Amino acid sequence: MILIIIFNIILYFFQFFSINPSIFNKRALPKYALPGNKANYHVNLEERLLIRIHHAKESIDLTVYKINLPKIVDALIDQAAKGITVRIIADAKNVYGKYEERYNIMKLYIEKMIRGKDEIIGTEDDIHVLCDSPMFAVADKALRNDFNLPNIDDLSKRTVQIGQHFIKGVMIADGEKKSKNAYYTPNDQMHNKFVIIDNKWVLVCI
Repeated sequence: MILIIIFNIILYFFQFFSINPSIFNKRALPKYALPGNKANYHVNLEERLLIRIHHAKESIDLTVYKINLPKIVDALIDQAAKGITVRIIADAKNVYGKYEERYNIMKLYIEKMIRGKDEIIGTEDDIHVLCDSPMFAVADKALRNDFNLPNIDDLSKRTVQIGQHFIKGVMIADGEKKSKNAYYTPNDQMHNKFVIIDNKWVLVCI
């Protein structure tokens, strides 16, 4: 909850004080939009975002509840390898059933970004990822092969307290801590989707 509040405050700031107008993929109400900040209909927002990512000079900050666009993932990895600071707040909600496959894909992409260009966690080209609760690696070898990820044997398993339960697994992204040795349980999806580039440009997806 604290992470969501912080990013919403940041979003509010940039919407009203950024020198560059935000881009909305839905109707932009005139009473809230900056001059010239009209709704964008029939445009490829993924391509617009890719252009902005490629032109980033200092930083790229994202908050997403899922990420499954390989071009975006590759672009972020490339920029991080060039020294651009890339930070992501992701949703660590443990989803099972009909959404499990979709969520596993997101976790695989998240791990690729954390590993960076050199595919090693803990080096300078890593993308920084923080979640509402710890995120664990996908263990399925076939899926990992599909995403060109190495066997998770190169990572050590950890046992952490999440809510009232102790969970053991390969933790790839840290979460918001409830106390020194415990984490919050994943809650409802935050559903925030926005990007801030170089502290000047904002993309909001509703």
